[in-house]
Amino acid sequence: MRHFNSLRVILGVSLQLKPAYTESYSSPPASNESSMQSLEARQGSTVVVPSEFLRRGFHGSAVVGSWLYIDGGELSFTDNGQTDYQYSNALLSIKLSQNWTNASVTMTPNVKPTGVPSLNRPSLWYHEQEGVLYTGFAGDMSTFGNSPSLPPQSVWSFKPDGAGSGSWKEVISSDASALSGITQPGAGLTAYGPDSAWYLGGFPASDGFELNLDPSLQVWLPGMIEFNMASKSFTNSSATEYNTNGTILNGAMHYVPSFGRNGMVLVMGGITLPYNKTGLVSFETVSVFDPAKKEWFNQTTTGNAPSPRVQCCVAGIDSINNTYEVFVYGGWGTALGPDAVQYDTINILTLPAFHWISVPYNPQNPRYAHTCNAVGGSQIITIGGVDANSNITDVSYQANVESTYNTSADPFSLGLAIFDMTALRFVDQYTAGANAYEQSDPIKEFYSSSQNAYQQNLNAGVAALVQFTNFTNTTTSTSIPNNNTNTSTPLPSTSHQPSPSPKPSPSHHTSAGTLAGSVTGALAFLASLATGTIYFLKRQKAAKAATKKKQISIEVAPNAHIRTGWAYELPADCRPPELKDQGLVEMSNQPLVEMGSQLLVEIGDQPLVEMGHDQRRGAREAVEIGQPATPVHVHEL
Repeated sequence: MRHFNSLRVILGVSLQLKPAYTESYSSPPASNESSMQSLEARQGSTVVVPSEFLRRGFHGSAVVGSWLYIDGGELSFTDNGQTDYQYSNALLSIKLSQNWTNASVTMTPNVKPTGVPSLNRPSLWYHEQEGVLYTGFAGDMSTFGNSPSLPPQSVWSFKPDGAGSGSWKEVISSDASALSGITQPGAGLTAYGPDSAWYLGGFPASDGFELNLDPSLQVWLPGMIEFNMASKSFTNSSATEYNTNGTILNGAMHYVPSFGRNGMVLVMGGITLPYNKTGLVSFETVSVFDPAKKEWFNQTTTGNAPSPRVQCCVAGIDSINNTYEVFVYGGWGTALGPDAVQYDTINILTLPAFHWISVPYNPQNPRYAHTCNAVGGSQIITIGGVDANSNITDVSYQANVESTYNTSADPFSLGLAIFDMTALRFVDQYTAGANAYEQSDPIKEFYSSSQNAYQQNLNAGVAALVQFTNFTNTTTSTSIPNNNTNTSTPLPSTSHQPSPSPKPSPSHHTSAGTLAGSVTGALAFLASLATGTIYFLKRQKAAKAATKKKQISIEVAPNAHIRTGWAYELPADCRPPELKDQGLVEMSNQPLVEMGSQLLVEIGDQPLVEMGHDQRRGAREAVEIGQPATPVHVHEL
């Protein structure tokens, strides 16, 4: 950690690192074979229960088959009344083939053998063809516990066994030619597709933290690195088409498999040079990378874009309506403590329109440094997140950032929550084998009203990309998709077809036009019935008067056709769940600024000084929010 000692001198304090939390693991099997041999993971016995858990952050996550994996990062928990801070040295797994709640879920630890790094913001990539996860290429070190020095850059694979565990193998050693000339990055943006993974920007991980007190001393890494998972090779390319200097920190990158010959990669948010208020990247423009042609496009969006921010999470799902929705949640404005601007907002970017939908819900769970993944049907799981709104006044930067782990306990038990993309609300249970994702009402209404008008807003290059579709969603979900910041559903082997317009979806309620037509028909029927009845009575009276006649003839006027059936309005319980009419609030103590029909707490001018999360030490008091969940043993670390 190259700048850590200089930081202590600047602050005028001595930061004491606490001993590591004691763990009990069995020893790995002895082996005389080379480091390329598969190493079986050691299993841990340490347990953290929901009532003791506080926060998790700066980890990576990916979905593989019916398992969710969480790698690296940091966590805090209570231990004998004191707050403990640790880096995670295990790869955790959660089973997705059975229902659970965040109070009943079991997290299985896969402890890493010697040599496998435990990093903050790790690169975690899945290669479906091989059935393995890759980690170790990127990430920076924690200062929690007795975290070791940054290990030499290498690439390790983890082969899942289908039961939550698996085996480790070093596939690219630190002295391999494949890594020659590549600086190990941290705090950059990463995503992966079927055969390739990408890493954009970042800073040298060896610096020990991303931003010094003097931003001019910080080194920024320009360009984008691509990892070919089949050939195990890296290529470095310029990203000047993304922005003029090709740099970015703490933004979001997401692979979209549903559009483009080889899919497409979205880049949004984050902060870039110059490092000041103008460095925060607007979400009103989303950068698009075409993996097939290695070309960049900057696409202007419409709708209610999120405020500029860093360290939000993104995940995406393709719908049965031939659209793809990107979920964007949380983040912060780069300032800690009382000046923190933290976000508890959810926005959805719908493709191919590149239109933002703002989700109205009651904001009470602000967070950053979390991850999110699509886990089947309309479900997005959010994992972890820390709280920027600490009130600590300690001059130690370490204490300020450490306080993000103990100022408040995570309102979500174990830091896990499920968001339903159709109902647009958080739910308390994960449902295995859920039905495939269908658009929410606001997205249906947008495409219904705009028709194809959105096409006029598309960049020519982006318009060409979305002409090719690769939708795999059906009316029922038969597998767990792999879509999040670092995961994606693989492209099908069938040929690409030109993109049709998004399919309309049957409404869950009777439209005004349908109801009006039904009422008109009913009135016409009543009028016709009345006319026929009067005519019949007159004829009957006339017939009685003609007593000399042996037969009575009753005629029905040819225009007195009697219609059968009535118009019904669908019952209220046929409508999808509707959320309360609440605005989006960005958590801060600033005046409210009304934005259309939504409330947004706007923050005043503040110096944007991002303080790297890696220097942390300080307050010990944990504040529980809400009622603690029922204690259930969960394997940890």
